[in-house]
Amino acid sequence: MIREPPYVGCYFFNSLPGVMPFGNLQTDVPKGQLKIAQRFNAGATTAPGQVPKGRLKEGAGYVQSSLRDSNWIDGVPGVETPGYSRVVPPGHGSSNFRKALGLGSSRVLAFRAFTLIELLVVIAIIAILASLLLPALSKAKTKAQGIQCLNNIHQLLVAWTLYAFDYGDTLVMNPNQGPYNPNQSPWLLGIMSWGTSSDITNYALLVNPTYAKLSPYTAATRGLYKCPGDKYLSGAQRAKGWKERVRSYSMSSFMNSTGQGGSDQFSTAFVKMSDIKKPTMTWVLVDEHGDSINDAFFTVRMDITDHALWSDLAGSYHNGACSLGFADTHAEVHKWVGPSTKLPVKMEAAQHIPSGQGWVESNNPSDVRDFQWFRERTTYPP
Repeated sequence: MIREPPYVGCYFFNSLPGVMPFGNLQTDVPKGQLKIAQRFNAGATTAPGQVPKGRLKEGAGYVQSSLRDSNWIDGVPGVETPGYSRVVPPGHGSSNFRKALGLGSSRVLAFRAFTLIELLVVIAIIAILASLLLPALSKAKTKAQGIQCLNNIHQLLVAWTLYAFDYGDTLVMNPNQGPYNPNQSPWLLGIMSWGTSSDITNYALLVNPTYAKLSPYTAATRGLYKCPGDKYLSGAQRAKGWKERVRSYSMSSFMNSTGQGGSDQFSTAFVKMSDIKKPTMTWVLVDEHGDSINDAFFTVRMDITDHALWSDLAGSYHNGACSLGFADTHAEVHKWVGPSTKLPVKMEAAQHIPSGQGWVESNNPSDVRDFQWFRERTTYPP
């Protein structure tokens, strides 16, 4: 006859120092030295009234029963119920249980520590993994900055478009340097450099509607004009405690500019939104190189068709790529391929090319490819 056990499982855990419960019995196994699984699984079927004798083994942070032949605790009746694990009823086997574990009254289970060699191996593995992961994490961070940069440019383009809708299709003005002129309506003012001019940290030139006509359309959000990948400051600027220069973006000199001089055989100057016949292929805003940026006016030599000649140089903050915004308000990141297009930011050591006509002049096929790609998306012949 099969008897129902008084309980399904035995729980062994540390409750009090020096005490381990076993059913309703207790042993003096020191606290913290032993953990037993919730149940003992006898494995093979045995006759009612017997629990096989076996040995205990450690595994996965606890001691689990591995019961074998003959009685586990001699003379102690066992119970067996279908669907339950075999257990030893309370009231039996405290001393035998300790004997089965091989414990005396004061014996403590010993745990093997790591050797020095093993620790060094683990540290070496962690160092190797870190060396593999850190470059990937750095690229992921730069990519995230590129996404934020695209978002900034897109919002500025929406503002640029809304301004034209409100002002009879006329584009906001893009003045070429000079002080504030009350007869003009500039998209912003301020000249960036590696010096200590007040323009470099003056957010009013970006968000005050007197100087920045797009400000009402951007909720005067000053961070929109700064690429998150542009972290550069000169030594003189750091010495003044400055955190950043306020602007990274410039506008095409062909967008209602006061200094472009109108259309010619190579280009079309745009004054109204309707003048732009290829909005998906005509860029408006660009992430400008840190050494090249000055006013908000980006010039392109449209007459150069057989080599590369950058009067102003586009940026490459995003893993060698640049953010651009187009007249249809879409923004994209373009990856440069030429080594001269991806010049590092040199700050105080920055110099123009010997001819003084700009930043890069090259016949390298990759450089020429970059420049011509950019030139073809700037404007087009009338």
